Amino acid sequence: MMTEYDLSDCGLQGLNMLSIEGVLTKVRIVAGAPILFMLDEHHTTPACIKQNIQNTQVLINGADVQALYVESHKAGEAASQLSLVSANSVFADHFIEQCQVVIEGVENKELHEQQHIDVAPPLWNEITVRSHPYDRARSLSFIASVFRNWRSRGMTGNAVLNMGGHHADDICDWIALGALDSLSGVSDLSYLRIRPTAHPP
Repeated sequence: MMTEYDLSDCGLQGLNMLSIEGVLTKVRIVAGAPILFMLDEHHTTPACIKQNIQNTQVLINGADVQALYVESHKAGEAASQLSLVSANSVFADHFIEQCQVVIEGVENKELHEQQHIDVAPPLWNEITVRSHPYDRARSLSFIASVFRNWRSRGMTGNAVLNMGGHHADDICDWIALGALDSLSGVSDLSYLRIRPTAHPP
């Protein structure tokens, strides 16, 4: 079910209300500043991916989103079969076909591959993908890659970062601590997080 959210405090020209499938959280608002929409994806839940696609199309049509950054592809490269890192690229593939906006990967290929090698078979007892030290390093790589590309384009328009929900948790923690402003060099920026209805609890 779509829920209507009041975004009048974001300073989006001509847009006060936005209908989203899921929960929208205003992590930080700076009126009139560019917006990074962070989308929680659950990679093995097709309905979640479908709702992220639906919500992103709403953002492209109504919230001046001009760039998509995706976990499925290698950092710093345009999303394509040549830059694919993970097996699930349904979200990116949809928008590659549409050719509406810039689509670039954010994944650190080397960390991703080593992390999954270490988990199966386990490098130590009780290791998981989430508990691996590289998992948060990958989250840092995601957001650093976003700002590398976005700043090189003059921070024009707004942007979407589509990633696993636990990576969004990491980034929201860093926003709360003020650490992300130092990393990005950009303090005038709004962060909004969207978790689609179909995302598992």
